[in-house]
Amino acid sequence: MEYHKDRFSDYSLLVLKNEKLIALLPANVVDGIVYSHQGLSYGGLIIDKKTKFKDVIDIFKAILQFLNSEGKDILQLKILPKIYVQQPNDELDYLLFLTQAKNIRTDILSVIDLKNPIKITSNRMEGVKKAKKVGLKIEESSNFEAFWKTILIPN
Repeated sequence: MEYHKDRFSDYSLLVLKNEKLIALLPANVVDGIVYSHQGLSYGGLIIDKKTKFKDVIDIFKAILQFLNSEGKDILQLKILPKIYVQQPNDELDYLLFLTQAKNIRTDILSVIDLKNPIKITSNRMEGVKKAKKVGLKIEESSNFEAFWKTILIPN
């Protein structure tokens, strides 16, 4: 997030219990609205996988109470896509339901699980043949300068 520091007003929250960090909410604030950090592709509440549901409730409640005390009436969360969750849990989804949160956006995600590769259909192979014909190359590189300067920074 460091390269975004000039674009976002950081409002990340740390939740402590007995002076020990138990949760983190990467966030920024714009016009009084707190967002899951807009400099990240996805986000939401970060908690240890061993955290019990009762504690997740307490964490979420503490965050909402803190935001309320700071005059922040709106919290917009981006939920971590399920494909990236290491163990099943819908705790945050359930808490959003309980708090009558409103879904204002749903994104689509395309991920290839390399443990279960997908078969390329014949019409997709036509595209591969066309790409080869015009000299398109895909290569792996550890030199990120061109990507950084020509794609990431301008966009």
